[in-house]
Amino acid sequence: MVDDVAEVAIEEGLLVQARAFATSVSLPLAEPNKDFTPPTPTPTAKYLRASFIPAPSFALGIPYNSYQQHYGIFQLDVFCGIRGSDTEPRRIAADVAAYFKRGTTIIDDDFVVTLYESPQVTQGFTDGSWWIIPVRLLYRCYARPTA
Repeated sequence: MVDDVAEVAIEEGLLVQARAFATSVSLPLAEPNKDFTPPTPTPTAKYLRASFIPAPSFALGIPYNSYQQHYGIFQLDVFCGIRGSDTEPRRIAADVAAYFKRGTTIIDDDFVVTLYESPQVTQGFTDGSWWIIPVRLLYRCYARPTA
């Protein structure tokens, strides 16, 4: 089914970019459904976590073979040990937003994914020994059914 193929291609395309970003800033990346051991939570510990949150797709026209619009949120959470720098997590979140700026286009398996709004750096919060700042990336992709 094209919806499943499209969602897999969208997630993989976004994850490829997230891996490239994580590598460029020398931070470990926790990916969905992959083994990951976070660093020991110290004031200088940092890592990123990726989450893929697709929304239901829908047809853009009446004909059977009209394009499907796929959209949703790809979220990168910035984790920093509590009692560390107040500005470091915000700087990393700002770097994520700059890397995944509005209009960024990602191509995977002939699916073109566009980040159609500016990234949303949201309010940070504490979870155990971590300070977390979510950065939400809103994406859209159009795919034509093959059947």
